[in-house]
Amino acid sequence: MNKKMIIKAIEYAKKAHDGQFRKGGKGIPYIVHPLEVSNIIKERGGSIEEQVAGVLHDVVEDCVGYTLNDISNHFGTPISLLVDYVSESDKSLPWKERKVRYINRLKVANIGAVIVSAGDKLHNLRCTLDDVRTDGKCNWDMFNSSASEQLWFYESLIEIYKDKGLSAYSDEMEVIIDEVKNFV
Repeated sequence: MNKKMIIKAIEYAKKAHDGQFRKGGKGIPYIVHPLEVSNIIKERGGSIEEQVAGVLHDVVEDCVGYTLNDISNHFGTPISLLVDYVSESDKSLPWKERKVRYINRLKVANIGAVIVSAGDKLHNLRCTLDDVRTDGKCNWDMFNSSASEQLWFYESLIEIYKDKGLSAYSDEMEVIIDEVKNFV
């Protein structure tokens, strides 16, 4: 696997996320998020497979008509397994139940999947920090959960990342969480 696979993944994700925007009403094309996730993983020494999965991590969960089988056919089973571990399988469930399932699944995931998760959540936290710095407490209104629930979720994940030896992610996340708490 090489960098051509990342380019292929970027093109695939751009098509899948076409017309989607990040939460918050700022008009940021959704594709920016998976590209940033992949870059975070790359900066911290992640493998090409982990970087590709970073680009693709939300395709199955958030894009109609895309399946894990599609990811496997285009990018191979190892990458589809990484994407599977970081995808919520049933978004119809209540927020807390989905997050508990995610946490429990991540506890038994292979390190590659945990790295993809850490890149995703680190980027989300960076964005949240930017948003609360700009918009204050009203930023929390865009989520399907309270600020305290969001913080519980991230703090639970940070513990997993620490347990897996991913301080390159968890250390920055802890700093961000401390500042974000000023806006709760």
